[in-house]
Amino acid sequence: RLEEINEWRYQSSELFNWTPEEVRALDSKEREKILARHNLEVTQSELARCREAVRNGKIWNLAEERSHCSAQLRDAFLWILEQLDDPDEGPVGMSSMRMISSTNPVRGGGENLVDDIEERPHILHFKSLLAMRWRIPGSWWDESLDVPQRVVIIEGSKPPWRDSSLHTVISCLTDEPRSIVLISTPIGLIPYSMEDVSPWCHIDCSDDVWDLPLDEDEIIQELFELDLSDLPFIRISPGPSPDERIEGSKIIRDWLDRCSIVDKLSVLNGVTPSLGCKITSEMTSRRSKTNRMVNVYSGGVHTISPRLNDGGISLTLEGARMINSEYSSSPLIFGEEFEGDELDHPGLARVMIVDDAIPFVGQGRNVMQGYVLGADPHLIPGQPCLVVDSNGDLVAHGTAITTAREMAYLTKGLAVRVRDGALKDSDV
Repeated sequence: RLEEINEWRYQSSELFNWTPEEVRALDSKEREKILARHNLEVTQSELARCREAVRNGKIWNLAEERSHCSAQLRDAFLWILEQLDDPDEGPVGMSSMRMISSTNPVRGGGENLVDDIEERPHILHFKSLLAMRWRIPGSWWDESLDVPQRVVIIEGSKPPWRDSSLHTVISCLTDEPRSIVLISTPIGLIPYSMEDVSPWCHIDCSDDVWDLPLDEDEIIQELFELDLSDLPFIRISPGPSPDERIEGSKIIRDWLDRCSIVDKLSVLNGVTPSLGCKITSEMTSRRSKTNRMVNVYSGGVHTISPRLNDGGISLTLEGARMINSEYSSSPLIFGEEFEGDELDHPGLARVMIVDDAIPFVGQGRNVMQGYVLGADPHLIPGQPCLVVDSNGDLVAHGTAITTAREMAYLTKGLAVRVRDGALKDSDV
């Protein structure tokens, strides 16, 4: 209420030269005009903040922050958290599941460790994908094919784990090659192959939090989610890195790198582990100055580029061609019913475009809404996808901006941000 204000809570250009007392002294018409222009400016500023949060993947953080502005907003936000954690049956529960599945599971930048972090949609999405799609390695670094013998849980170390824990991981794998290595984080266990996936590696919290181990009940539950509950587990805190290099460490490091690519293709992009292994069968890589993979080669051909900002992956044109060659049909046209069993690994999502858009998209132009005929339902915004024609032939590849459901209805805006066109050297 204006009568109770001594200083402006929100500044604007309209009120810059006015004090609350001066505004109160104005006649009602002039006061109404000034306050209306002020409210409009503040509203536009808040809308701009929301749009920027959507672009940066921080809208959930902003919603959580704004929920503390009133008791009613907080109650509504907590109700949403309850629905995400345990959805109701019916339309509300369906909307909650769609919210989770339409969220990019990886994020660039840091994430504050707050009470509701594990209920945030992208965290729930990543955990569900991990539980559904992650698999134990098909073979071990020593080329043995035996079943795993144990789970090793690395705890008490901070990211980046490739610096703080790699030597311990290599030592454990040297002692027992058939070990599955997991990392303990404040929001649960993740495979070491996903050690650079954000926000797990960018959780913003005090150093003491990383020293707090998960209790045994939490570990047992996490192992159950990963289908590892039948294996014995040990907990290890990394010590200082040894001065001398462990014998065979390069072979183990190369195997870990391959596991990382296969697991990310499987978990984030739905590629079957067998196809991931095929793509990486003759894998080599180029590293950055910080010892991270920046380019992945298969048989000397550049196929994949790990994304350093969020831990995901991007395909090259050759990688996209390699994966698309494994498909025998095109995506369903919007409105067609899928007949068949739902798969844990349905393959890298594809977007089918109209014939009129092919010459432009094939040269590297973005796919616009309204020019999409169909798309795989497991398409995830922010993750790689293939752009194909009605025969399933590759036209381009890029990053999905919206879900398949949104592509079916939207007529304006960007559908796929194309990374490279597959028809640049053709006459199309």
